[in-house]
Amino acid sequence: MEVEVVEVCVALEQDGAAAAKSTIGPYLLDDLAYKPVDIDTSGLTQRAADALRLPRRILIVRCQRDYDVLLERTANLVAASFGEVARRSGIAEAITQPEIARMASNMSLRTASVIALAHSTTKPATDGEAESDIDKLFEGRQMVGFSAWGDKAALRLVAGINIVATAPGCQSAGVGRSILGAVMAITAARGYESRRLMVNSHNPRAISLYVSMGFNTMSSNALVAGAIKPSGRSEEASSWRVEQMKHSDVDACNDLCNKAVGFSRGASIITALDSAQEAEEEGAYVRVPYVVKDPQSGAIVGYTAGLNALQHTVTTTPQQAKALIEHVSAKYTD
Repeated sequence: MEVEVVEVCVALEQDGAAAAKSTIGPYLLDDLAYKPVDIDTSGLTQRAADALRLPRRILIVRCQRDYDVLLERTANLVAASFGEVARRSGIAEAITQPEIARMASNMSLRTASVIALAHSTTKPATDGEAESDIDKLFEGRQMVGFSAWGDKAALRLVAGINIVATAPGCQSAGVGRSILGAVMAITAARGYESRRLMVNSHNPRAISLYVSMGFNTMSSNALVAGAIKPSGRSEEASSWRVEQMKHSDVDACNDLCNKAVGFSRGASIITALDSAQEAEEEGAYVRVPYVVKDPQSGAIVGYTAGLNALQHTVTTTPQQAKALIEHVSAKYTD
């Protein structure tokens, strides 16, 4: 399938700082100027190497209307993409639920500085004229792929790829390879040393794609699902101090993550911090980041970026993890 990959930057007008820093100019800009990128393609097939292409156009989303259109299309695509994986594997996935897909898409669009979109280049006839740049981009086109990653300037060692999604009718048609290749090329151009992602073991097509693009298995992980219920604090967990995370805690949390798994997840942590106030106001405490501190030294010995399937938790002992769970569960007693 022939696709065009378009880079996307969300800088809504109310996000004054983000909009002020944007020097790219108009909404749509052809011939993006990147520095020459030297990507090691040894070990890759020619097809994979050919996919490592920088996009030629960028879409800057500054108005809420355009963002709402983009968010709706992205959430629908993400839910449908993972729904097809669930249909093939027979294993249900939470992200197929519309509200979960929308939350994941909103986090990716708003907190990852750049996302990559792929859409078909076929342009069927349409009625009327496009009303805005987002309409022009999608006029007569279908969004068939989406990918997002963390892009924090101070943490450019490992680019954490959050989502790679393709429309059900376009899977195994080269769309995933095109958008993943663009992500790899962009992150290389911006100085990232490597890229990281997670994939479910029941998705062999995705695993095959990632291996063909040069990814290697680092570790196997288990996702444990369960409800957070009100409960008292156990004696073994109550000895630890649990506090809401602050931005000044990010470096210590990154150090813990590096020691535990060999890489940092700073972008995910900052994402959680940036949305913590909104989560608290909604009573969604499973989305609020917390730290566990040693009661004597005050040193951070564990943290959670959110006790939900879209975030992660790192502790040095099981008791610290239990302290985090009990602290969050206590929030639901009111």
